[in-house]
Amino acid sequence: MAISRKRVQRDRLWGIARVMGEFTYNDLSADSKRPMNYVTKAVKDWVNDGFVKNSGRKNSRNRIIWEVVKGGEMDIPPVYDNEGRVIKDDEASPEGLMWRTIRHLRTFNPSDVAMHSNTTKVEVSIEAARKYCQFLLAGGYLRVEHKAVPGVKEAVYTLIVNSGAFPPIEKRVRVVYDQNKGEIVHTFAVGGVA
Repeated sequence: MAISRKRVQRDRLWGIARVMGEFTYNDLSADSKRPMNYVTKAVKDWVNDGFVKNSGRKNSRNRIIWEVVKGGEMDIPPVYDNEGRVIKDDEASPEGLMWRTIRHLRTFNPSDVAMHSNTTKVEVSIEAARKYCQFLLAGGYLRVEHKAVPGVKEAVYTLIVNSGAFPPIEKRVRVVYDQNKGEIVHTFAVGGVA
């Protein structure tokens, strides 16, 4: 399932707030380059969900200083659609579940990933976990700690690049390939012609 644009934007804003630790609406708006009404709505949602609280202090301009109270890597506030329902699309994909497990475990084998990623709605097989680990290894996200011994033991990996909450996924790239020259002469931008 695709990750909604609203979810991506809100999670980016949360990443900035989490790094700041304490902020005013103005600080967060300036650092994120997001409009004040967007930031205000996000902070209100975070307060309601227990991720942010009023610090009880104000800055020199008499603006409330907000404080992040849940700021661990696995702490991701919910994002709501216009009807007030939680958007959970990134969690519904096998890649999203596996990536979350990998970020949490740090060192693991494919069986660990499959076991911790299965839900009642999404099944993650050991083979799917093995392929995703190989995909992440090829992308430079993982390091092999112990090589696999076929039929005896699985490879053990360590996460070395934790780029954020959203899972790295495969994208197909459209190109113009010149068979006469044996080379790619143009790559199309995502969503159309460059």
